[in-house]
Amino acid sequence: AVRLAARAVRGTSPAEAGVAVLGAAMAFAWSGRLDEAAAWAGRVVRSAQRWNHHGEAALALLARSDIAHRQGHLDAAASDAERAEQLAVRVRADELACAARALKTRAQLRRGGPTDPAALTATALPADAHPLVRAVVLEARGLLAAARGDHAEALRLFLECGHQLAARGIANPACVPWRTHAAQAYQALGEHAAARTIAADPLPGADARPPRPADGRGPAIGTRDAGPVRLTPSERRVTELVLQGLSNLEVAERLCLSKRTVDTHLGRIYRKLAIKGRPELAAAVKAL
Repeated sequence: AVRLAARAVRGTSPAEAGVAVLGAAMAFAWSGRLDEAAAWAGRVVRSAQRWNHHGEAALALLARSDIAHRQGHLDAAASDAERAEQLAVRVRADELACAARALKTRAQLRRGGPTDPAALTATALPADAHPLVRAVVLEARGLLAAARGDHAEALRLFLECGHQLAARGIANPACVPWRTHAAQAYQALGEHAAARTIAADPLPGADARPPRPADGRGPAIGTRDAGPVRLTPSERRVTELVLQGLSNLEVAERLCLSKRTVDTHLGRIYRKLAIKGRPELAAAVKAL
């Protein structure tokens, strides 16, 4: 991601940095290169302001606000979000205005200052709002609910945030840390097992099939016949919830996965443990 972002901005004059550069700036931010991300977002802000492109300036200020929040510069994050809201309202960009209110609320909550809960519901999000905008709004509403002690509502909002992102293939927890928030809500509600389960982020490639011996014959490495059985982190999370009595669909909803993915995990778990189904699962896990 960093390599592609660097290619995207290569040869771009700081004075002519347009909104196309913001994608690279956010890629830098999600990859931990926050100083580079802030520098490019700032260049887009200055370029848009120079040409009086209010909509572009609002979008760039939103990106810079999010980056400042990640850097821990909460005053700057709140200030940029407020300026973005003013510009978005001026050009009647409701989606950007909602995102700006969400980012401002998030920064205010983190620094312990006063917030305006009604501001987040002042304007309804358009039906075609970008999934990341919808996610940050849900995140901010969840944080507000948690701040007032309504952890059940906070959890609902954080899980909905996860569903919205998962439905559009956005899996990187660096984009919106909804799993961390949901784990804290579960913890506050006393559901410690669920908190542990959802806090563990799935790793790409972690669920690959166990490799077979080089000659292609015999059981897969990692199965009962070849030595100790090792379940992947994802398989352990699914197993834990199944042992709590949840159905495959309920497990999918709890982990923000598709039911088909859960079915696949269980099939692999059964093969690894050399069992036929749920009735044998508890005893097989206990024997590991």
